Amino acid sequence: MRKNVGILLLCLLFCSPQVSLASMYTITEEELTQLEENISELQIINNRLQKESSLQKKRMEELETQLTAAQTELQKAREQSNRLGSQLKDLATTSIRQEESLRIANASLEAYEKENNRTQKRLKTQRNLAYGIGAVLLAALVRR
Repeated sequence: MRKNVGILLLCLLFCSPQVSLASMYTITEEELTQLEENISELQIINNRLQKESSLQKKRMEELETQLTAAQTELQKAREQSNRLGSQLKDLATTSIRQEESLRIANASLEAYEKENNRTQKRLKTQRNLAYGIGAVLLAALVRR
């Protein structure tokens, strides 16, 4: 039975128009030459494209490396910018505190200057009064 199925399949295979041995192609020498030239040209094009592809792959790898380096540098720059921003805020706060301290010191100096001026005027008045009293007493002593 297996033998019969095999023979039947073989017969179907030979009877099929797609597998027919009668449909053989013949080409002229000119067509063969043209076909060989086309194959040769395709091989040249294929080789050139492979070289270009290899070069593009290398260039892409270089660009990826450069991109990675640039991203690393950018991240470092961002971190440094954040640090500098933080330092700037700290310095601004310190500057505000120092300005306030300076304002308070100036106010204290102005108050001290006013008090000193009052003290000097009082001392001058007391001195002049003492000189006057002394002069009057001296004059009274001289008259006696």
